Amino acid sequence: MQSSRVGPAVPVPATGGRLRVRRVVNWLNTSTLIGLGLAVATRGGISRGPHGLYLVRGSALKRLFPHNSATTIGDVVFLFLPDDRLARRPLLLDHEAMHAGQWAVWLGPIGFLPAYTACAGYSWYRTGKPALRNRFEVRAGLLAGGYIKSLEEPIPSRRPRRRAV
Repeated sequence: MQSSRVGPAVPVPATGGRLRVRRVVNWLNTSTLIGLGLAVATRGGISRGPHGLYLVRGSALKRLFPHNSATTIGDVVFLFLPDDRLARRPLLLDHEAMHAGQWAVWLGPIGFLPAYTACAGYSWYRTGKPALRNRFEVRAGLLAGGYIKSLEEPIPSRRPRRRAV
């Protein structure tokens, strides 16, 4: 049985009209433009991918995110895995497409960046990891994102519980 606190086992990215709206909104809120600009500035190779995403490989942005498999800005996914490892993670691009939708819903860099940062800070405070209780990561699927190994894996809590008096 899946626990709601780990998110969906298989994220369902936008399709059809919702996909077109997401792409237009991410262009209007400048997040896709910023992502593509960073790809060029960091000498990443850009290609088209599934779910209306732009995939960037070989970017120097990896230095900022040494432990990440991927990072999404708008509809641009910076992949930090070699293709053979990506092939063993078939749900990763679904997970990143969910983040692309979050960039659209949260008004791009204006809303998404501070909200995501606050959620990552809360998660770090509660678990010692920036993703495990981060609402954005949970909704995109912790399993699909590679943050947990199974849906039954407990989410740790390092915050001491108050004792009843």
